[in-house]
Amino acid sequence: MKKLSFLLAAVLLVVALVSCNNGMEIDNENNKPNNTDLENTDTENTDNAVPPSEDETEIKTEKVTLTLYFPDNDALYLHPEIREVEISENEFVEDVIVRELFRGPESEGLSPSLSGEDLVNDIVVNDDGGCVIDFKSDFVLLNTGGSTRETFVLGSIVNSLCELEFIDSVSFTVEGKGNVEFGHTIIDSALKPMPELVKN
Repeated sequence: MKKLSFLLAAVLLVVALVSCNNGMEIDNENNKPNNTDLENTDTENTDNAVPPSEDETEIKTEKVTLTLYFPDNDALYLHPEIREVEISENEFVEDVIVRELFRGPESEGLSPSLSGEDLVNDIVVNDDGGCVIDFKSDFVLLNTGGSTRETFVLGSIVNSLCELEFIDSVSFTVEGKGNVEFGHTIIDSALKPMPELVKN
């Protein structure tokens, strides 16, 4: 009888141990991801990665040398000022020239030729070498007042742009319209460089 009880107890113990092991395997399978799952997850994350936008990519620039013309403090002549600037691949050199003219001179003895800021609507260069600048209406208001000043404003723009080998004349429009009444001058045709205004 004692032997039968001992055997029965041994059988029950074995059954209990087997049941515990099975339970642990089930828990491990349910709660712990295997290495294959991790590798698949990493692959999916890599495939779904968002490429960098254009704003996040580096914009290339190049250094160019410009010749800008500004009047002297006595308003007698225009004088050339050599300026090195960085131009991005998204910019046009003619736009940068006009922007730098609005910034004014860096050299002593020279005065700004243009007044105001953000007064340009568009600049277009045609295949025949003609450049057309379309200004906002405030450009005329802020840059006229005396024939000498008006002459230097026009000469500064035209001479500076015509330093570019692909521009040989400049036309002016205001809000898309030609025949611009610019103070004492009616600009109804393209203007050529004005070397008579320049003194080196």
